[in-house]
Amino acid sequence: MTLTLTVIGDNLWKKIGESMDRVEQRLQKTMSILEASKIPYVLRHPRFPMRL
Repeated sequence: MTLTLTVIGDNLWKKIGESMDRVEQRLQKTMSILEASKIPYVLRHPRFPMRL
């Protein structure tokens, strides 16, 4: 199966932004779970603090 990119221009940037937002939400959820379970972790991301 071949997937073809059919989104271009401003719509492409919108899709990229939405994808990044989903990744950020998933990171937030993962951080919350780790903090609640007292598991030490380090996350390097410009929008999130590094913790250990």
